[in-house]
Amino acid sequence: MGRLYNLLGYIYRLVGRIQDALFCHREAEKIAELLDLPTLKISALFNTGLCKRDLAEYESAIPLFNSVKRLSEETNDYSQYAVYSQCCLAYLYSCLDRRQEALQFVQAVQDQVSATSLSSWGRGYSLLFLGSTYRNLGELEQAFWFYEQTMQFAQGNYFSQITAKAIHGIAQLHREQHNFDHALNQHLAAIELLDQLSAKCDLADAYYQLGLTYQQMENDEESRANFQNAIQLFDEMQAPKQVERVRQSMESSKDEG
Repeated sequence: MGRLYNLLGYIYRLVGRIQDALFCHREAEKIAELLDLPTLKISALFNTGLCKRDLAEYESAIPLFNSVKRLSEETNDYSQYAVYSQCCLAYLYSCLDRRQEALQFVQAVQDQVSATSLSSWGRGYSLLFLGSTYRNLGELEQAFWFYEQTMQFAQGNYFSQITAKAIHGIAQLHREQHNFDHALNQHLAAIELLDQLSAKCDLADAYYQLGLTYQQMENDEESRANFQNAIQLFDEMQAPKQVERVRQSMESSKDEG
């Protein structure tokens, strides 16, 4: 039953039903604690952390991934989760502009992503999180490298959602370099794929990032339309911090004007 809760929660998260996902992972964690099942608890905590990340509740996600790291290091059968959790921690700290902590985790884990025996899912997402971490830190060359590795790996394993997220990340890198035509093409490709997958959270963020690109291009009409698309989806997900993030970007555009 605990495993079923975790699987159902994972599916709910992918389609943007984050509150339902959180409920399922909490139920799985309760069963893990009741029956003393450390591997189930690790999985439940890890997936809860991913939900918090999707809600932009970064501070709340950090202790969850720290717990995953500690427990997985104590549990040989789930030691690969020590790698996954550190990739997530690197990303979270980069989102909070805590550069030193982000680099500490990146440097500790990036060689293990290729060397450690990880699941295909785990390797794909670990590469993705490292790319996103380097993007947030402004290390664009490193970010491009990890996103390209993510793309190759995801396409070889038919992970469409990871592929779309890597395209989405590359679009942001092109925007940072003011290659707006390339950025727009990548944004639109990611949105098309995520829409087909009904991946609401990732789709919302893709619209948000497209809005930021149009904002830098000083195309206020397209920027506002994409920000509104993002807000609508984040509202449906009950993700107030994400909505606030989009609204702040919209306000900054008004202030600059």
